[in-house]
Amino acid sequence: MDSPAASADIFTIDFVPDEHWEEGSAALAERSLSNSGSRYASNSHQTPAVPGNTANHHAPAGSRSPQTLRSANSRSTSTASTSSRVSRNRVRTLDQFIGDRSNRMVSWLWDTMSRGCFQQWPLTLFGASGVGKSKLAMRLALTSLEQLPLTIADNQRRILTVEAVDFFRSFRRSLEINSVSDWRTRFQLAPVLLMDDLHQLLDYQDAQHELCEILDRRLEQDRPSILISNLSPLSMGLIPALASRLSAGFCCGLNAPGRTAMLTIVQRLFLIQNVPVELDEAALLLDAGTSDIGLIQQIVWRWKLEKGNVPFRLDDASESLKQMIGASGTKGLAPEKVLRATAKQFDCSVKDLKGSSRKSALIRARGVFIWICRNRLNLSFKKIGTLLGNRDHTTVMNGLEKAKTLLENDASVALAALRIQERLGILENVGLPDN
Repeated sequence: MDSPAASADIFTIDFVPDEHWEEGSAALAERSLSNSGSRYASNSHQTPAVPGNTANHHAPAGSRSPQTLRSANSRSTSTASTSSRVSRNRVRTLDQFIGDRSNRMVSWLWDTMSRGCFQQWPLTLFGASGVGKSKLAMRLALTSLEQLPLTIADNQRRILTVEAVDFFRSFRRSLEINSVSDWRTRFQLAPVLLMDDLHQLLDYQDAQHELCEILDRRLEQDRPSILISNLSPLSMGLIPALASRLSAGFCCGLNAPGRTAMLTIVQRLFLIQNVPVELDEAALLLDAGTSDIGLIQQIVWRWKLEKGNVPFRLDDASESLKQMIGASGTKGLAPEKVLRATAKQFDCSVKDLKGSSRKSALIRARGVFIWICRNRLNLSFKKIGTLLGNRDHTTVMNGLEKAKTLLENDASVALAALRIQERLGILENVGLPDN
């Protein structure tokens, strides 16, 4: 199989494979975090998941098992070289961060951390949904944990993962039960702290002040802290004290993969499902307008369901699959038509959409426009911002996140999005995707 992975522009970072984790003690997995509903989970070898609505401790393999993590600086340089590992571990999703020149800063970060030379804590990773922030953060957290001296790890080699909103809730709960000191200590003394969705703290200044204190104590003790956000921490509106502390560390933005990386990702996703795909066919898939990794994975699964392990050919795809791919309409569609269709559906003018009004109806309309442009036309955040009256790309990213929530929870907004796509001839039979 042809592979672009050997290109000098490509770098890969292996996430921790499934075989390195196993279920830990159920008794240790249920210790409450200030009775907040969050949990410390000492699942010694549990598969590292995206930090969700619980606070979890992850310990590296080897702390309770003869199995050990592979070296932190082990790196894969070709897609083909990992095929045996795919079948052995029965991986079912992308198990690597695959980057190119669009993410050179990530490459530098990984090289520096894997050599044990990284000292710019706290580390903040930010970028749009779906670029691999959470899995990359967990890999970096595991690497930093392996490098901690035992005097810091205190024989409890664990990663405390918590979602920002649960950090806030557990703080409020500690106030209610008069246990703030114990609550702070847990976060200050965790060998590695990993906080997801930092932007969730924007409305909670008291929790931001607490996070400042925690980061200060952790920095004094050389304990790694990693934070994840959809938006840049320097421009998202955090209190000045917290923004200052994060800027004193290292802030690394993750970009959507460029074409070279996307070709490798497409081939990798097909390889995981044991479906052959030539480089030319991977390029045709991208040329059809498909660039969302989650959508590509759905396409791979649909092809495997319909054709089995037959080599992928775009021309042989069923009509419903071609519609899912986007080969039957979105390519070449002028975004200005989407803008006019959105204005018509929401009974407003194009000028209103581009304006600064914060009326709820216009916010919903802009969100739907952003979602369609991103998921159907594959436009960049910068391009979408230009179409919406030269808005900043971070504003567009935030708008996309809000639009996803509306599409999931507001039936009228979801219906409006379907009507617009129907009017433009880009309606998919598979319904609205998650990304």
